[in-house]
Amino acid sequence: MRSLATSEASLAKQARRQGSSFHRLQALRAGFTNGEVRRRLDSGAWTLVYPEVMFHTSVRALSHIALCSAAVLQMDGKAVVSRASALHVWGVLEAPDSVHVTLKCRRGGRTPGLILHTSRSFPKSDMGMYLGLPVSTIERSCIDALGDLPDECRVDVLAEVLRSRHCSPSLLAARALALRHPKRPGAGLVCDALGYLRSELATESPPARDLLHVLRELPIPAPEVEFVVVLDSHTFRLDFAWPVEKVFLEYDGWLSHSSRDDFERDRRRQNLLVAAGWVPVRVTRWQIDTFGVVALDPLIEVLSTRSAATS
Repeated sequence: MRSLATSEASLAKQARRQGSSFHRLQALRAGFTNGEVRRRLDSGAWTLVYPEVMFHTSVRALSHIALCSAAVLQMDGKAVVSRASALHVWGVLEAPDSVHVTLKCRRGGRTPGLILHTSRSFPKSDMGMYLGLPVSTIERSCIDALGDLPDECRVDVLAEVLRSRHCSPSLLAARALALRHPKRPGAGLVCDALGYLRSELATESPPARDLLHVLRELPIPAPEVEFVVVLDSHTFRLDFAWPVEKVFLEYDGWLSHSSRDDFERDRRRQNLLVAAGWVPVRVTRWQIDTFGVVALDPLIEVLSTRSAATS
């Protein structure tokens, strides 16, 4: 017959593998009786996390990832950590207030302390593992979570997902298109946010990214970033361009023309573009820092004039 000390050691070992929590059935299998389980709960030695899952009070507090592990135990392994909780597990989002899990079935009941989601289809390709914890892939997590997030933070969360390098924009876009459905708004939101981020992802320079944010606040059309123009045998890349109006904005830095060759090459490039009908507008970081958006008034005026001429 197993001793109480042996049961304690066996259960503690199992709990460590599960993020510090354990199921009531696991306690019984370790050798505890129902009465002993009840007495430990009554004395405060053990604390309930969910109706059938508990942990040793000596642990004091469970991390969100540990609570996710406890949730999977509560669902008898029939759930996968998903949405905001999964994004936290993948390290791209702060811990949400509640644990999100998705049941791989059509119906689910209610469990206090959990937000349960159901999915008729949750293929293995949308599932991953984190230290033995079943969790939705970062692509599926992002698609499912974006519909739950406030409008003002969706783009920031998606940008953080892409910066994490756990997935690429092309893979995320492909999965979002495949999952697009009226009952899954997150898929469409991912596609929209990816389109918004496309120009920002192409802008590698932090100052240029800052300027892009400024340009988006102006009463002008959104620019094309790193726009490529081919003239005869020459290929030019424009910082910010409005192809319809044939206007481009160059964001100059003092070091961008640090040699005579650079200076001469830039002037020849501009002359060729002007000859092809493009109108250049140049602005420096010093001008933006000193005068603010007023430094972009010439751009607004040129775009307004060219837009009227082409309409």
